[in-house]
Amino acid sequence: MENNFQILAGQPPNGTDRFPVIEIKDPNSALKGSKYSFKPDLVVANDEKLFVVECKPSYSEADVSKLIAISDDSGRRHMLFIELKDRKTLEHGNLNGGYSIESDFNERLDYCIAYAGIYTREDRVCSLVLKEETGAGTMYRGRLKVYLNNQNKFS
Repeated sequence: MENNFQILAGQPPNGTDRFPVIEIKDPNSALKGSKYSFKPDLVVANDEKLFVVECKPSYSEADVSKLIAISDDSGRRHMLFIELKDRKTLEHGNLNGGYSIESDFNERLDYCIAYAGIYTREDRVCSLVLKEETGAGTMYRGRLKVYLNNQNKFS
C-alpha cells in the first residue's frame, strides 16, 4: 500500500467477494471453460508496474514454473490483457492510463512469487519474502533487493 499498489483481481486461498477472479486462458485451446487456464492468486498494480502474484506459505517451484510459462507465452500475456480489459479491471484501479495499450501493458507486466520463510533465488520472477511474525516483506530480483526510489520507480 505504501507504494500505491492496488489489488485488481485475485483468488486468495479462502476466496473473496471484493475482487474479481481472472483466468489467463490458453490461447491454443479450443476448449471452453477453465481447462488449461491459470488463475493467479493476486493481480496488483500501481502506475508503473502490474504484478501477477502467486502466494504460498513457503517457496513453490511449481508456481515459479507457472509464472514463467505465462511470461514466455505472448498468447497468454495477450489473453491476460484482454481479460483485464474486458472486465474493466484496470479502469477501476484508478491507474493513470498506462495500461490501455497492449505494448505499454507488456512493458509494465511482471511476475512475483510471495511466500514466508527463507529466500530462494529466482532470476526470472520477483520474490516477495514475508516475515511470518509481522507480514512485512522484502522483494528480490535474483540476488538483488528491489527498491522503489522517490519517484516510485523500481530499481
